[in-house]
Amino acid sequence: ALLLAGRREEACEHAMGCGLWADALLLSSHIDAAMWKTVMARYAAEVSVAGSPLATLYSLFAGSGPGVLAPPSGATESPLAARWAENLAMMLANPTTDDTEVITQLGDSVRASSGACAAHCCYLLAETPLPLPDGALPHAEQPRLQLLDAGQDARGPDLALETHIRCCTRPTLLSSSSSLVITRTRTRTRTR
Repeated sequence: ALLLAGRREEACEHAMGCGLWADALLLSSHIDAAMWKTVMARYAAEVSVAGSPLATLYSLFAGSGPGVLAPPSGATESPLAARWAENLAMMLANPTTDDTEVITQLGDSVRASSGACAAHCCYLLAETPLPLPDGALPHAEQPRLQLLDAGQDARGPDLALETHIRCCTRPTLLSSSSSLVITRTRTRTRTR
């Protein structure tokens, strides 16, 4: 009845309220981009677990950008940090507008919990600039990459080395890292 009266926005809201996500997404695509992003964001929040790669992808599709890393209220860490490698692989396989910034911030987020190697995986795949001599850039622009195993992990050198080895042998990244880097490079080349 709502559609017969030409009330698309209300029909879309009704579809979302009833969990008719295919209908809501189809209707929103014929309303405007803002409505589609709203439907996509609500869909992501309702049907997937926070921090899951699918929730991350849907949120990025909805235009949340770096906001996808925001911890839920009352939490101190982003839910993506616990599954950083899976989320990173999902973002690399499905490029979006703000993914480079999101991947870089994911690296910042996982540095404390998963170590420098995890952060460096993110920084390198986000194409973060390589280190320059001290003072070459203003402090705010200094690159995030640092020499691994240079005693920068406060938890101790043995744990740091163990973390780096474990991180660098994660099957999630190793099994597809070559194709992801090639795919990401080709995608970036096409869009420039």
